[in-house]
Amino acid sequence: MTAISELENPISTELPKTLAEFLEWEQPLDGFKYEWNDGEIIQFSKMDKR
Repeated sequence: MTAISELENPISTELPKTLAEFLEWEQPLDGFKYEWNDGEIIQFSKMDKR
């Protein structure tokens, strides 16, 4: 699990800053899962097929 920032995420230049914005945010189709955790967006790695 990794916290992401605008510099680490070239797909979306504007990240949501509130929970309401996060809930409306169209997550990138990069295969990662994103979650909101106390004001921070957490990027989870892709699922392993094993």
